[in-house]
Amino acid sequence: MENRQKKMDDFLKFVSAIYSQEPRPSIYGTLVRYKARVMSDENKPISKFFSNWIERFQTNQDIDVFVHEKWPYFCQFINGDPRDFAEDAIKIYIPIDLAHIEIGANKIFDFLASNKYKHSSKIGSDERTDNIVIRVENEYVANEISHFVKSDDDIKKGLMSLNPFCFSDGNIGFVADSNLSYNDVLASYIDDYMSFYHGTPEVSIEHFRSFVSSKYNEHFVTGQNLDVVLKSKSDNFKWDEASYLVNYQQITELILISTDSNSNTHSLQEHLNSLREELNTNQKYNKFKNLQNPNQIDNEPNQTDNEPTNSDLLVLREIINTNVDKYGVEWICKALQQYLDNGNVLGFTRDNDSRDKISQFKSTNVSYLIQAFLGPGFNQNNFIEDFVNKLIARDYFQEACMETYNKYGKDQAKEAIIRYMRDNNPKYFTNDNLARDNLTNANLTKDSTLKFLMLNGIKVDNNYSINEVADQYIDLIASEQMVEAQVR
Repeated sequence: MENRQKKMDDFLKFVSAIYSQEPRPSIYGTLVRYKARVMSDENKPISKFFSNWIERFQTNQDIDVFVHEKWPYFCQFINGDPRDFAEDAIKIYIPIDLAHIEIGANKIFDFLASNKYKHSSKIGSDERTDNIVIRVENEYVANEISHFVKSDDDIKKGLMSLNPFCFSDGNIGFVADSNLSYNDVLASYIDDYMSFYHGTPEVSIEHFRSFVSSKYNEHFVTGQNLDVVLKSKSDNFKWDEASYLVNYQQITELILISTDSNSNTHSLQEHLNSLREELNTNQKYNKFKNLQNPNQIDNEPNQTDNEPTNSDLLVLREIINTNVDKYGVEWICKALQQYLDNGNVLGFTRDNDSRDKISQFKSTNVSYLIQAFLGPGFNQNNFIEDFVNKLIARDYFQEACMETYNKYGKDQAKEAIIRYMRDNNPKYFTNDNLARDNLTNANLTKDSTLKFLMLNGIKVDNNYSINEVADQYIDLIASEQMVEAQVR
Protein backbone atom coordinates (compact mmCIF):
# COMPACT_ATOMS: atom_id res chain seq x y z
CA MET A 1 0.00 0.00 0.00
CA GLU A 2 1.29 3.44 -0.89
CA ASN A 3 2.24 5.44 2.15
CA ARG A 4 0.48 8.72 2.80
CA GLN A 5 3.62 10.77 2.19
CA LYS A 6 3.87 9.45 -1.38
CA LYS A 7 0.16 10.06 -1.98
CA MET A 8 0.51 13.70 -0.93
CA ASP A 9 3.56 14.05 -3.15
CA ASP A 10 1.69 12.53 -6.10
CA PHE A 11 -1.23 14.90 -5.58
CA LEU A 12 1.01 17.98 -5.60
CA LYS A 13 2.72 16.81 -8.79
CA PHE A 14 -0.68 16.19 -10.38
CA VAL A 15 -1.83 19.72 -9.50
CA SER A 16 1.48 21.15 -10.70
CA ALA A 17 0.93 19.57 -14.12
CA ILE A 18 -2.61 20.95 -14.59
CA TYR A 19 -2.22 24.32 -12.84
CA SER A 20 -1.57 26.30 -16.04
CA GLN A 21 -4.72 25.09 -17.76
CA GLU A 22 -7.35 27.64 -18.76
CA PRO A 23 -9.56 28.12 -16.96
CA ARG A 24 -7.38 27.40 -13.94
CA PRO A 25 -8.72 24.37 -12.08
CA SER A 26 -10.16 24.83 -8.60
CA ILE A 27 -7.63 23.52 -6.10
CA TYR A 28 -10.39 22.84 -3.58
CA GLY A 29 -12.46 20.98 -6.19
CA THR A 30 -9.43 18.96 -7.25
CA LEU A 31 -8.57 18.15 -3.63
CA VAL A 32 -12.01 16.81 -2.70
CA ARG A 33 -12.47 14.82 -5.92
CA TYR A 34 -8.94 13.53 -6.39
CA LYS A 35 -8.88 9.81 -7.20
CA ALA A 36 -12.61 9.36 -6.73
CA ARG A 37 -14.00 6.34 -8.63
CA VAL A 38 -14.06 8.38 -11.85
CA MET A 39 -12.28 11.71 -12.08
CA SER A 40 -14.17 13.61 -14.73
CA ASP A 41 -16.39 16.59 -15.30
CA GLU A 42 -19.44 14.36 -14.98
CA ASN A 43 -21.74 15.39 -12.16
CA LYS A 44 -22.65 12.44 -9.96
CA PRO A 45 -25.59 13.76 -7.98
CA ILE A 46 -25.99 12.42 -4.48
CA SER A 47 -28.63 15.09 -3.86
CA LYS A 48 -31.24 12.79 -5.41
CA PHE A 49 -31.13 10.80 -2.15
CA PHE A 50 -31.74 13.79 0.13
CA SER A 51 -35.53 13.39 0.19
CA ASN A 52 -35.18 9.64 0.84
CA TRP A 53 -33.05 10.27 3.93
CA ILE A 54 -35.37 12.97 5.24
CA GLU A 55 -38.34 10.62 4.93
CA ARG A 56 -36.50 7.60 6.34
CA PHE A 57 -35.37 9.29 9.55
CA GLN A 58 -38.33 11.63 10.11
CA THR A 59 -39.75 9.60 13.02
CA ASN A 60 -36.41 8.87 14.67
CA GLN A 61 -36.13 10.88 17.89
CA ASP A 62 -32.33 10.59 17.98
CA ILE A 63 -31.53 12.28 14.68
CA ASP A 64 -32.84 15.29 12.78
CA VAL A 65 -32.40 15.13 8.98
CA PHE A 66 -33.07 18.19 6.83
CA VAL A 67 -31.85 20.46 4.02
CA HIS A 68 -31.45 24.09 5.09
CA GLU A 69 -32.62 26.70 2.59
CA LYS A 70 -29.31 28.56 2.89
CA TRP A 71 -27.26 25.42 2.15
CA PRO A 72 -29.28 23.35 -0.34
CA TYR A 73 -26.16 21.46 -1.44
CA PHE A 74 -25.96 19.58 1.90
CA CYS A 75 -28.27 17.17 3.63
CA GLN A 76 -27.69 17.61 7.36
CA PHE A 77 -27.91 14.93 10.06
CA ILE A 78 -27.92 16.33 13.60
CA ASN A 79 -28.23 14.95 17.10
CA GLY A 80 -27.53 17.64 19.67
CA ASP A 81 -26.63 21.31 19.50
CA PRO A 82 -24.20 21.92 16.57
CA ARG A 83 -22.43 24.54 18.67
CA ASP A 84 -21.18 21.71 20.87
CA PHE A 85 -19.18 20.37 17.93
CA ALA A 86 -17.37 23.51 16.88
CA GLU A 87 -14.12 24.30 18.63
CA ASP A 88 -12.56 20.98 19.64
CA ALA A 89 -14.63 18.44 17.70
CA ILE A 90 -13.16 15.62 15.63
CA LYS A 91 -14.20 15.76 11.98
CA ILE A 92 -14.52 12.41 10.24
CA TYR A 93 -14.51 11.96 6.45
CA ILE A 94 -16.14 8.81 5.02
CA PRO A 95 -15.82 8.82 1.18
CA ILE A 96 -18.50 6.52 -0.28
CA ASP A 97 -19.21 6.35 -3.99
CA LEU A 98 -22.56 7.07 -5.63
CA ALA A 99 -23.52 3.40 -5.96
CA HIS A 100 -23.22 2.73 -2.23
CA ILE A 101 -23.88 6.12 -0.64
CA GLU A 102 -27.60 5.62 0.11
CA ILE A 103 -27.32 2.31 1.92
CA GLY A 104 -24.00 3.34 3.47
CA ALA A 105 -25.46 6.53 4.93
CA ASN A 106 -28.53 4.65 6.17
CA LYS A 107 -26.35 2.22 8.08
CA ILE A 108 -23.99 4.84 9.48
CA PHE A 109 -26.73 7.13 10.78
CA ASP A 110 -28.80 4.21 12.06
CA PHE A 111 -25.71 3.23 14.05
CA LEU A 112 -25.26 6.74 15.43
CA ALA A 113 -28.95 7.08 16.33
CA SER A 114 -29.23 3.65 17.95
CA ASN A 115 -26.28 4.52 20.21
CA LYS A 116 -27.63 8.03 20.83
CA TYR A 117 -24.25 9.52 19.91
CA LYS A 118 -24.18 13.30 19.68
CA HIS A 119 -22.96 14.54 16.31
CA SER A 120 -23.28 17.22 13.66
CA SER A 121 -23.04 15.71 10.19
CA LYS A 122 -23.73 16.38 6.53
CA ILE A 123 -23.64 14.73 3.11
CA GLY A 124 -22.67 16.73 0.04
CA SER A 125 -24.68 16.89 -3.14
CA ASP A 126 -22.21 15.07 -5.42
CA GLU A 127 -19.58 12.34 -5.29
CA ARG A 128 -16.32 13.45 -3.67
CA THR A 129 -13.82 12.24 -1.12
CA ASP A 130 -15.45 14.19 1.71
CA ASN A 131 -19.09 13.49 0.86
CA ILE A 132 -19.96 12.22 4.36
CA VAL A 133 -18.67 14.51 7.10
CA ILE A 134 -19.35 13.71 10.75
CA ARG A 135 -18.31 15.88 13.70
CA VAL A 136 -18.24 14.22 17.12
CA GLU A 137 -17.22 15.50 20.51
CA ASN A 138 -14.63 12.93 21.58
CA GLU A 139 -12.17 10.29 20.45
CA TYR A 140 -14.22 7.38 21.79
CA VAL A 141 -17.16 8.06 19.45
CA ALA A 142 -14.77 8.63 16.52
CA ASN A 143 -13.15 5.25 17.12
CA GLU A 144 -16.55 3.55 17.39
CA ILE A 145 -17.63 4.99 14.04
CA SER A 146 -14.36 3.95 12.42
CA HIS A 147 -14.71 0.40 13.73
CA PHE A 148 -18.31 0.16 12.52
CA VAL A 149 -17.49 1.39 9.01
CA LYS A 150 -14.52 -0.97 8.65
CA SER A 151 -16.59 -3.95 9.76
CA ASP A 152 -19.56 -3.42 7.42
CA ASP A 153 -19.16 -5.15 4.04
CA ASP A 154 -21.71 -2.99 2.21
CA ILE A 155 -19.97 0.23 3.24
CA LYS A 156 -16.49 -1.13 2.54
CA LYS A 157 -17.47 -1.93 -1.05
CA GLY A 158 -18.16 1.73 -1.73
CA LEU A 159 -15.22 3.33 0.04
CA MET A 160 -13.14 5.55 -2.25
CA SER A 161 -9.61 6.84 -1.89
CA LEU A 162 -9.21 9.46 0.79
CA ASN A 163 -7.76 12.94 0.66
CA PRO A 164 -4.13 12.04 1.53
CA PHE A 165 -3.63 15.17 3.64
CA CYS A 166 -5.99 13.81 6.32
CA PHE A 167 -5.00 11.57 9.18
CA SER A 168 -6.42 8.20 8.26
CA ASP A 169 -7.54 4.82 9.48
CA GLY A 170 -7.82 2.89 6.23
CA ASN A 171 -10.15 4.92 3.99
CA ILE A 172 -11.57 6.95 6.89
CA GLY A 173 -10.14 10.39 7.46
CA PHE A 174 -9.81 12.52 10.59
CA VAL A 175 -9.01 16.20 11.11
CA ALA A 176 -9.90 18.98 13.56
CA ASP A 177 -10.74 22.40 12.15
CA SER A 178 -13.14 24.17 14.54
CA ASN A 179 -15.23 26.78 12.67
CA LEU A 180 -13.21 26.86 9.45
CA SER A 181 -12.71 24.11 6.88
CA TYR A 182 -9.45 22.15 6.93
CA ASN A 183 -9.78 21.45 3.20
CA ASP A 184 -10.46 25.13 2.43
CA VAL A 185 -7.36 26.34 4.27
CA LEU A 186 -5.24 23.51 2.83
CA ALA A 187 -6.43 24.32 -0.70
CA SER A 188 -5.56 27.98 -0.16
CA TYR A 189 -1.99 27.08 0.84
CA ILE A 190 -1.64 24.72 -2.14
CA ASP A 191 -2.94 27.41 -4.50
CA ASP A 192 -0.47 29.94 -3.10
CA TYR A 193 2.35 27.41 -3.36
CA MET A 194 1.51 26.50 -6.97
CA SER A 195 1.41 30.15 -8.00
CA PHE A 196 5.16 30.20 -7.32
CA TYR A 197 6.33 26.68 -8.07
CA HIS A 198 3.94 24.92 -10.50
CA GLY A 199 5.75 23.16 -13.32
CA THR A 200 9.10 23.22 -11.50
CA PRO A 201 11.10 20.25 -10.23
CA GLU A 202 10.95 21.66 -6.69
CA VAL A 203 7.32 20.57 -6.26
CA SER A 204 7.20 17.89 -3.56
CA ILE A 205 5.55 17.29 -0.22
CA GLU A 206 8.75 18.22 1.64
CA HIS A 207 9.06 21.48 -0.30
CA PHE A 208 5.38 22.29 0.23
CA ARG A 209 5.68 21.68 3.96
CA SER A 210 8.67 24.03 4.08
CA PHE A 211 6.59 26.63 2.22
CA VAL A 212 3.71 26.36 4.72
CA SER A 213 6.20 26.51 7.57
CA SER A 214 7.60 29.78 6.23
CA LYS A 215 4.07 31.19 5.96
CA TYR A 216 3.33 30.07 9.51
CA ASN A 217 6.44 31.84 10.71
CA GLU A 218 5.61 34.97 8.71
CA HIS A 219 2.03 35.28 9.95
CA PHE A 220 1.86 33.66 13.36
CA VAL A 221 5.38 33.86 14.80
CA THR A 222 6.57 37.26 13.61
CA GLY A 223 3.04 38.63 13.04
CA GLN A 224 3.68 39.98 9.55
CA ASN A 225 1.03 40.40 6.83
CA LEU A 226 -1.93 39.17 8.87
CA ASP A 227 -4.12 41.24 6.58
CA VAL A 228 -3.38 38.62 3.89
CA VAL A 229 -4.90 35.96 6.14
CA LEU A 230 -7.88 38.15 7.03
CA LYS A 231 -8.69 38.73 3.35
CA SER A 232 -9.85 35.13 3.18
CA LYS A 233 -12.36 35.68 5.99
CA SER A 234 -15.85 35.01 4.65
CA ASP A 235 -18.90 36.97 5.72
CA ASN A 236 -20.30 33.60 6.81
CA PHE A 237 -17.67 33.43 9.56
CA LYS A 238 -19.70 34.65 12.53
CA TRP A 239 -16.89 35.40 14.97
CA ASP A 240 -14.42 38.29 15.24
CA GLU A 241 -11.06 38.67 13.49
CA ALA A 242 -9.09 37.39 16.50
CA SER A 243 -11.12 34.16 16.51
CA TYR A 244 -10.55 33.81 12.77
CA LEU A 245 -6.78 34.22 13.13
CA VAL A 246 -6.67 31.71 15.98
CA ASN A 247 -8.64 29.17 13.93
CA TYR A 248 -6.47 29.73 10.84
CA GLN A 249 -3.31 29.31 12.90
CA GLN A 250 -4.62 26.08 14.44
CA ILE A 251 -5.40 24.59 11.02
CA THR A 252 -2.00 25.67 9.69
CA GLU A 253 -0.40 23.87 12.62
CA LEU A 254 -2.42 20.76 11.80
CA ILE A 255 -1.36 20.92 8.13
CA LEU A 256 2.29 21.04 9.24
CA ILE A 257 1.71 18.10 11.55
CA SER A 258 -0.17 16.11 8.91
CA THR A 259 2.54 16.62 6.26
CA ASP A 260 5.30 15.53 8.65
CA SER A 261 6.56 12.11 7.58
CA ASN A 262 6.53 10.95 11.22
CA SER A 263 2.91 11.90 11.94
CA ASN A 264 0.08 9.48 12.72
CA THR A 265 -3.32 9.51 14.39
CA HIS A 266 -1.57 9.95 17.75
CA SER A 267 -0.24 13.25 16.40
CA LEU A 268 -3.84 14.36 15.83
CA GLN A 269 -4.66 13.41 19.42
CA GLU A 270 -1.83 15.61 20.69
CA HIS A 271 -3.08 18.47 18.53
CA LEU A 272 -6.58 18.07 19.99
CA ASN A 273 -5.12 18.19 23.49
CA SER A 274 -3.37 21.42 22.55
CA LEU A 275 -6.62 22.85 21.20
CA ARG A 276 -8.34 22.11 24.48
CA GLU A 277 -5.54 23.74 26.44
CA GLU A 278 -5.91 26.82 24.24
CA LEU A 279 -9.66 26.92 24.91
CA ASN A 280 -8.87 27.02 28.63
CA THR A 281 -6.21 29.73 28.44
CA ASN A 282 -7.24 31.79 25.37
CA GLN A 283 -3.56 32.71 24.90
CA LYS A 284 -3.73 32.93 21.11
CA TYR A 285 -7.05 34.75 21.16
CA ASN A 286 -5.84 37.33 23.67
CA LYS A 287 -2.68 37.90 21.64
CA PHE A 288 -4.69 38.75 18.53
CA LYS A 289 -7.53 40.48 20.34
CA ASN A 290 -5.25 42.99 22.07
CA LEU A 291 -3.67 44.15 18.83
CA GLN A 292 -4.48 47.68 17.82
CA ASN A 293 -2.97 46.90 14.45
CA PRO A 294 -3.37 43.25 13.36
CA ASN A 295 -0.08 43.47 11.46
CA GLN A 296 1.96 44.01 14.61
CA ILE A 297 2.52 41.32 17.20
CA ASP A 298 4.88 41.94 20.05
CA ASN A 299 7.08 38.91 19.76
CA GLU A 300 10.24 40.70 20.84
CA PRO A 301 12.56 38.54 22.92
CA ASN A 302 12.95 38.94 26.65
CA GLN A 303 16.52 40.15 26.33
CA THR A 304 17.29 43.68 25.22
CA ASP A 305 20.55 42.74 23.51
CA ASN A 306 22.36 39.69 22.24
CA GLU A 307 24.49 39.14 25.34
CA PRO A 308 23.52 35.77 26.88
CA THR A 309 22.34 36.10 30.45
CA ASN A 310 21.75 33.62 33.21
CA SER A 311 17.99 34.13 33.02
CA ASP A 312 17.93 33.55 29.24
CA LEU A 313 19.89 30.35 29.62
CA LEU A 314 17.66 29.13 32.45
CA VAL A 315 14.54 29.69 30.33
CA LEU A 316 16.13 27.92 27.38
CA ARG A 317 17.30 25.09 29.64
CA GLU A 318 13.78 24.67 31.01
CA ILE A 319 12.41 24.48 27.46
CA ILE A 320 15.04 21.90 26.47
CA ASN A 321 14.48 19.75 29.57
CA THR A 322 10.70 19.74 29.15
CA ASN A 323 10.99 18.59 25.54
CA VAL A 324 13.73 16.05 26.22
CA ASP A 325 11.63 14.51 29.00
CA LYS A 326 8.66 14.16 26.62
CA TYR A 327 10.26 13.42 23.24
CA GLY A 328 13.97 12.68 23.75
CA VAL A 329 17.20 14.33 22.61
CA GLU A 330 16.86 13.55 18.91
CA TRP A 331 13.43 15.19 18.73
CA ILE A 332 14.45 18.42 20.46
CA CYS A 333 17.55 18.71 18.28
CA LYS A 334 15.32 18.55 15.19
CA ALA A 335 12.87 21.04 16.71
CA LEU A 336 15.68 23.49 17.48
CA GLN A 337 17.07 23.16 13.97
CA GLN A 338 13.67 23.93 12.42
CA TYR A 339 13.27 26.89 14.74
CA LEU A 340 16.67 28.33 13.83
CA ASP A 341 16.05 27.72 10.11
CA ASN A 342 12.63 29.34 9.77
CA GLY A 343 11.17 30.19 13.18
CA ASN A 344 8.87 27.14 13.24
CA VAL A 345 7.95 26.45 16.87
CA LEU A 346 5.60 23.50 16.24
CA GLY A 347 8.25 20.94 17.18
CA PHE A 348 8.13 22.11 20.80
CA THR A 349 5.58 20.66 23.20
CA ARG A 350 3.11 22.98 24.88
CA ASP A 351 3.89 21.37 28.24
CA ASN A 352 5.06 23.95 30.81
CA ASP A 353 4.30 26.62 28.17
CA SER A 354 7.59 25.76 26.42
CA ARG A 355 6.23 26.57 22.94
CA ASP A 356 5.08 30.01 24.09
CA LYS A 357 8.41 30.58 25.87
CA ILE A 358 10.53 29.75 22.83
CA SER A 359 8.31 32.09 20.78
CA GLN A 360 9.39 34.96 23.03
CA PHE A 361 12.94 34.69 21.72
CA LYS A 362 14.13 35.66 18.27
CA SER A 363 15.74 32.71 16.53
CA THR A 364 18.86 34.79 15.92
CA ASN A 365 19.21 35.40 19.66
CA VAL A 366 18.73 31.72 20.44
CA SER A 367 21.45 30.93 17.92
CA TYR A 368 23.74 33.47 19.60
CA LEU A 369 22.96 31.98 23.02
CA ILE A 370 23.86 28.49 21.81
CA GLN A 371 27.11 29.62 20.19
CA ALA A 372 28.13 31.64 23.25
CA PHE A 373 27.35 28.67 25.45
CA LEU A 374 29.51 26.33 23.35
CA GLY A 375 32.36 28.81 23.02
CA PRO A 376 34.84 29.30 20.18
CA GLY A 377 35.83 26.40 17.98
CA PHE A 378 32.51 24.52 18.25
CA ASN A 379 31.61 21.97 15.59
CA GLN A 380 29.37 23.71 13.03
CA ASN A 381 27.95 20.40 11.83
CA ASN A 382 26.73 19.11 15.19
CA PHE A 383 26.45 22.25 17.27
CA ILE A 384 22.76 21.79 18.21
CA GLU A 385 23.29 18.22 19.39
CA ASP A 386 26.45 19.31 21.26
CA PHE A 387 24.52 22.14 22.91
CA VAL A 388 21.64 19.94 24.08
CA ASN A 389 23.93 17.22 25.39
CA LYS A 390 26.20 19.67 27.21
CA LEU A 391 23.26 21.53 28.66
CA ILE A 392 21.89 18.29 30.07
CA ALA A 393 25.36 17.29 31.26
CA ARG A 394 25.77 20.52 33.24
CA ASP A 395 22.45 19.86 34.90
CA TYR A 396 24.01 16.65 36.17
CA PHE A 397 26.84 18.68 37.73
CA GLN A 398 24.37 20.94 39.51
CA GLU A 399 22.31 17.97 40.70
CA ALA A 400 25.40 16.18 42.01
CA CYS A 401 26.43 19.29 43.96
CA MET A 402 22.94 19.76 45.40
CA GLU A 403 22.53 16.11 46.38
CA THR A 404 25.95 16.05 48.06
CA TYR A 405 25.32 19.33 49.88
CA ASN A 406 21.93 18.17 51.12
CA LYS A 407 23.30 14.82 52.34
CA TYR A 408 26.77 15.69 53.73
CA GLY A 409 26.87 19.47 54.09
CA LYS A 410 29.11 22.27 52.89
CA ASP A 411 32.58 20.80 53.46
CA GLN A 412 31.96 17.53 51.60
CA ALA A 413 30.25 19.31 48.72
CA LYS A 414 33.13 21.78 48.42
CA GLU A 415 35.69 18.97 48.42
CA ALA A 416 33.71 17.12 45.73
CA ILE A 417 33.66 20.21 43.51
CA ILE A 418 37.41 20.79 43.94
CA ARG A 419 38.29 17.16 43.17
CA TYR A 420 36.06 17.11 40.14
CA MET A 421 37.37 20.35 38.66
CA ARG A 422 41.00 19.57 39.43
CA ASP A 423 41.19 15.84 38.69
CA ASN A 424 37.92 15.12 36.86
CA ASN A 425 37.21 12.71 39.72
CA PRO A 426 33.51 12.44 40.62
CA LYS A 427 33.82 9.86 43.42
CA TYR A 428 33.46 12.46 46.22
CA PHE A 429 29.87 13.20 45.16
CA THR A 430 27.01 11.12 46.57
CA ASN A 431 25.31 8.66 44.28
CA ASP A 432 21.86 9.33 45.70
CA ASN A 433 19.37 9.52 42.80
CA LEU A 434 22.24 8.34 40.55
CA ALA A 435 23.85 11.79 40.86
CA ARG A 436 27.44 10.53 40.62
CA ASP A 437 26.69 8.01 37.86
CA ASN A 438 25.00 10.67 35.73
CA LEU A 439 27.87 13.09 36.23
CA THR A 440 30.41 10.39 35.35
CA ASN A 441 28.60 9.67 32.10
CA ALA A 442 28.39 13.40 31.32
CA ASN A 443 32.22 13.60 31.30
CA LEU A 444 32.39 17.41 31.58
CA THR A 445 35.66 19.20 30.93
CA LYS A 446 37.09 21.76 33.34
CA ASP A 447 36.38 24.60 30.89
CA SER A 448 32.82 23.43 30.42
CA THR A 449 32.24 23.31 34.18
CA LEU A 450 33.74 26.77 34.61
CA LYS A 451 31.48 28.21 31.91
CA PHE A 452 28.45 26.74 33.66
CA LEU A 453 29.55 28.30 36.96
CA MET A 454 30.13 31.68 35.31
CA LEU A 455 26.66 31.63 33.78
CA ASN A 456 25.33 31.00 37.29
CA GLY A 457 26.98 34.19 38.54
CA ILE A 458 30.28 32.83 39.83
CA LYS A 459 33.11 35.34 39.38
CA VAL A 460 36.09 33.86 37.57
CA ASP A 461 39.08 35.93 36.48
CA ASN A 462 42.51 35.08 35.13
CA ASN A 463 43.84 34.58 38.66
CA TYR A 464 41.00 32.45 39.97
CA SER A 465 41.59 29.52 42.31
CA ILE A 466 39.45 26.38 42.32
CA ASN A 467 39.00 26.77 46.10
CA GLU A 468 37.50 30.24 45.67
CA VAL A 469 35.23 29.09 42.85
CA ALA A 470 34.03 26.16 44.97
CA ASP A 471 33.35 28.50 47.92
CA GLN A 472 31.27 30.82 45.76
CA TYR A 473 29.23 27.98 44.33
CA ILE A 474 28.60 26.41 47.74
CA ASP A 475 27.35 29.79 48.98
CA LEU A 476 25.07 29.98 45.95
CA ILE A 477 23.71 26.50 46.62
CA ALA A 478 22.97 27.52 50.20
CA SER A 479 21.16 30.69 49.18
CA GLU A 480 17.53 31.15 48.24
CA GLN A 481 18.77 32.41 44.87
CA MET A 482 19.99 28.91 43.99
CA VAL A 483 16.71 27.31 45.03
CA GLU A 484 14.78 29.74 42.81
CA ALA A 485 17.18 29.33 39.90
CA GLN A 486 17.16 25.54 39.94
CA VAL A 487 15.16 24.31 36.97
CA ARG A 488 13.88 20.80 36.90
